[in-house]
Amino acid sequence: MIALFSAISAASNPENSGKPEGDISRSNSMSEITLLGQEDGRQAIRVVRKRAAEFGIDQAKIGIMGFSAGGMVTLGTLLQHDAESRPDFAAAIYTPWADYPVPADAPPLFILVAGDDRLAAPGSIQMYSAWKTAGKSAELHVYSKGGHGFGMQKKGLPVDSWIERLGDWMKSQGYLGKY
Repeated sequence: MIALFSAISAASNPENSGKPEGDISRSNSMSEITLLGQEDGRQAIRVVRKRAAEFGIDQAKIGIMGFSAGGMVTLGTLLQHDAESRPDFAAAIYTPWADYPVPADAPPLFILVAGDDRLAAPGSIQMYSAWKTAGKSAELHVYSKGGHGFGMQKKGLPVDSWIERLGDWMKSQGYLGKY
């Protein structure tokens, strides 16, 4: 899996020197950086979709997952996309949410957060509600403890098994093997 992600990353911009255009590290605008990240997310989906056969994946099963600020990249692809950059599914892991309109073509969404995450828990619940109100497929998991930024590191908490829940959801949606 890591090799696939590395190949996709390198393939997404073979001429990239590793440095972004301009110096966004000195930007005073977090929204500018967020917008650039969201466009990167859309471009990554375009590249993966275009080269799906080369990567040995189904071009109709391309998803995106983001954690916290990376979740804002995920949201950017969900809320604004063209046909080539629309993800087929998405996972928003402890992602902040505001009152955004859910697109008519919104893909299935897996949402995960810890209940003691003061930054993302309220918004994650709102995100789920917005998806369901719009008649879209969504699944929400709220673990009582884990805080913000629990990632994949095992901490002896129920949230440690979240990756299995994501796998179960992906199987039930038809994105991984048979369920």
